[in-house]
Amino acid sequence: MTENRPNQTNHLNHLIGCPSCDWLHLKEDLEPGGKAVCARCTEMLYTHRPDSIDTALAASAASILFLLASLLTPFLTLSRAGINSSISLLDAAWALMFSTIPLLGVFVMLLIVITPLVRMSLLVYVLASVRSGAKGSFWLTRSLRAAVVLEPWAMADVFLIGVVVSLIKISELAVLDVGPAFWSWVGVIVATSLVSMTLSEDTVWQQLEPR
Repeated sequence: MTENRPNQTNHLNHLIGCPSCDWLHLKEDLEPGGKAVCARCTEMLYTHRPDSIDTALAASAASILFLLASLLTPFLTLSRAGINSSISLLDAAWALMFSTIPLLGVFVMLLIVITPLVRMSLLVYVLASVRSGAKGSFWLTRSLRAAVVLEPWAMADVFLIGVVVSLIKISELAVLDVGPAFWSWVGVIVATSLVSMTLSEDTVWQQLEPR
């Protein structure tokens, strides 16, 4: 990694600042699998992992399929005194919207269903376009930025933790059976976690840059 000197007049696009110490460096092309670190504090600056695009694309598409399956199948079946009752994720959100706490139902639908679905759809669009050789058009760059911004608001894992805690408490009152949607939701979390672990945003941006 070459350090930036005050007398150099490089274009700003060729400079990158260390997220830890703010030291400026000149961006250089990396070999596949390579990474650049800060010359001052050794903080990682960016990476180049071409294989991450295919892996993240497959995981993003899988998360969409799992999410749709979790919405269309029963999430939980409750049995008590010979009476069985099944509920899906959409049923739960819909019931909350028409209860005394409608705002909670809106947040459940927005953060648990809509945001993850939109984020993964944007990633599929961007990664599939990059894989086909597309460069940084207006919609591609905006879609990638939106997917990055939406990541903290996609709370599938938080929802599952809340469900497990609730199941433990309710199990003392009735017999509970988890349905296909529950395991589909586990698949959503596994797939989205794989996206987070494998996706190299630096690599995607490098692929989007016109040559």
